[in-house]
Amino acid sequence: CIFSSFLSFMNKVEHRLFADIARGKTTSSLKSSYLKKFKITARHFNSVRVGLDGKISSIKEQQKELIVAQKTRISSLEATIKKLKKKDVDPRLLHQKKRRLATLKARLQSKEKDLLLGKVGLCFGTRKRFRGQFDLEANNYTSHSEWKKDWEDARSESFFLIGSKDETAGNQSCVASLEGDSLSLRIRLPDALSKHGKYLIIKKIKFAYGQEAIVAALFSETRIALSYRFIRDHKGWKVFVTVPVVKSPQVTCQGIGVV
Repeated sequence: CIFSSFLSFMNKVEHRLFADIARGKTTSSLKSSYLKKFKITARHFNSVRVGLDGKISSIKEQQKELIVAQKTRISSLEATIKKLKKKDVDPRLLHQKKRRLATLKARLQSKEKDLLLGKVGLCFGTRKRFRGQFDLEANNYTSHSEWKKDWEDARSESFFLIGSKDETAGNQSCVASLEGDSLSLRIRLPDALSKHGKYLIIKKIKFAYGQEAIVAALFSETRIALSYRFIRDHKGWKVFVTVPVVKSPQVTCQGIGVV
C-alpha cells in the first residue's frame, strides 16, 4: 500500500529528527541535510518538525504537572511516616515507607533536572506497549514477532502535512479540489518513494462534519491555510483537516431581549 509506505517513511524521518534533537542539534541546522538524505521537500520537513514540536511541548507541560503530583505524594507520605513514628508499629513497615519516600524524592529530583535542562523523554508507540514484550502472555501476545508488529504499527499511526495560505489550495503537500459533491486530494510523495510516482490521488472524500467549511476555504477570496492529519487505526484510514475558524459578526437585536 502506497499510503502505508508514506506513513512509515514520514514517521521514520520524525523518529530520526527527535533523536538528533535529543543530542542537542537544532532543526534549523538539520533541515538542509534532511532534505538531501531523505529526499523530501522543505514542506515535508516542516510538517514533521511542527508535529514533533507539538509532541515535545505537550510533554514539557506534562512534566510540570507530574512534578506537582510527585510533590503531593511526597508530602502525603511524609505525613504518614510522622504518624507511624508516634505509634507502636512494625519497624519493617516504617522502613518500607522511608525507602519509598527516598525513591519518590530521587524521582522528583530527576524530573526537576529534566525540566531545567529541557530534556524530554518521548517513546514512540508508548512505553506501556514497549514493556509488553517482557511479558507476552499477560499482554495477549503469542510470540515476540507478534508483539514487534504491533509495536511497529503503533510507532507509525499518523502523519501531518502542514499548510500555508501562500500555497495552492492552502497546502503544497496536499492539494484539495472539489469534484461534484466530494473532494479529491493530491498528495505530494517524497522523491525517496519515486517508484510510486510523484503524487498519490485520493478521490471521493466526504466529511460528515465541516465539509462546507473546507469547501468555503478552498474558494475563499482571502487565502486560507489547510493542514491535514492522516491516521491509521484498526478500522482503516482517517483524515482530519484543520481550517481556521472565521468569527461571525456580533449582531444585536433589541426585539429578543438583552444578553
